[in-house]
Amino acid sequence: MSAHPVELILSGIKRESPSALLAAVSLLCSTISLAQEPVPAGIQSIEPTDHVSGNARTTEAYSILRPLIRINIPSHDELLVGEPLVFSGTVSNTSLASLEKVEAALFNIVSRQWLDFSSSSFSSDVPVTEQAELTSDDEGNVIWNLTTGLPQGRYQLNVRAINQDGIRSRDKDNHPWNRQRFFVEGSDTQWPEISFENPAFDGDLLPLKPTLSGLANDAGGSGIARVDAAIKSLSSDLWLSSDEGTFASTRVNLPTQLTPALGGAQQWSLDTHLPAGRYRLLLRAYDNAGNRAEDPTTASVLFVRHFRITGNDTVPPTVVSTRPLHSRTVFIGSSPRFEGVAEDPDSGIERVEFAVKEMETNLWLDPDTDTFSLDSRGIESALLYPSDDGHTVWVAQAHGFRTGRYRLSYRAIDNAGNRSVNDNGGIWNIIQFDVSTRCVGC
Repeated sequence: MSAHPVELILSGIKRESPSALLAAVSLLCSTISLAQEPVPAGIQSIEPTDHVSGNARTTEAYSILRPLIRINIPSHDELLVGEPLVFSGTVSNTSLASLEKVEAALFNIVSRQWLDFSSSSFSSDVPVTEQAELTSDDEGNVIWNLTTGLPQGRYQLNVRAINQDGIRSRDKDNHPWNRQRFFVEGSDTQWPEISFENPAFDGDLLPLKPTLSGLANDAGGSGIARVDAAIKSLSSDLWLSSDEGTFASTRVNLPTQLTPALGGAQQWSLDTHLPAGRYRLLLRAYDNAGNRAEDPTTASVLFVRHFRITGNDTVPPTVVSTRPLHSRTVFIGSSPRFEGVAEDPDSGIERVEFAVKEMETNLWLDPDTDTFSLDSRGIESALLYPSDDGHTVWVAQAHGFRTGRYRLSYRAIDNAGNRSVNDNGGIWNIIQFDVSTRCVGC
């Protein structure tokens, strides 16, 4: 076991000069003071998990203080100009263990990638460190410097100091890196351009598990930083949350893969595991200068495309009404409730639509106003519920009825876009029913 620092100091007294003896006594007093008083503000105590020696974790008293590192250049949100860029700061090491090194990592805030110093490209998902150069000034202070070139953009510099005991610095918030955000000046003020290849047109039909793709180009010269995609299922109102096909209730921006294309453009692509259904694709693109692509037709930073995945399902779904069950059904009251069952074993039911016609006036129900005032079908979607036997139960409530005879039209549509057909080959199932607003014999 290593000797206690007090023992080290006392053993050295016999070998040192009077001046060294005085310094040793001063250090002994400060060590005893540190053991009795709280650690001063701004200096972090060492946790046992921070100090690793070989394969064993140790907590020797002589490593009671962390090295402290500061960033002088850049300052917060400073705009840097020139090439190459030089980052610098100072290190204070108050422990008995000597300073070993200062590590730095650079993060591109726009592309969300870390700089790979070996390739000079922002291509890593995890921090890639580079050792800073260490020098001393005339007063004995340790100065660290890092020299590198960066294109126009917004970045974050991350630095940390490590002493020979493996103890790492922490910032004032106890974060393992000292961080500073900054800008690099450039001339790119043009927003990038983006286009679709798959789906090429709004409403395109795609196979199962499609790869969505397109092109992104930056005429301003800073280059495409990233293209994000968000995909919403129009049948469930849920958002794709991973490329494995899971969904979430809130929008999730998925990074697309960028590969070089002709003419200096970048091809963006996203592999998906989407089941059959209708979807909305939202795209957003950024260049390295932080400019966002803008749709010239909508002046929006979101590019929108709708598509449907059909898969191999070409069989129409089936749908029946259980209420009204037949033409002798009589509803009591002005708000009849319709119910039924739909089934599609391949891609599943996307929606069930219905419309109601008043036979006396030959007018259709307007679902927005609950009045019979339309010359053509006022189509409304029913609510869908899964049943224990694997079917889909549909339920619809309508309002604005008076005593009389009515005709209910209903149909089912599966996630591949196939529509149900009736016994005569038509696209609507039709059943008549009566409504009485008074309960006779109640």
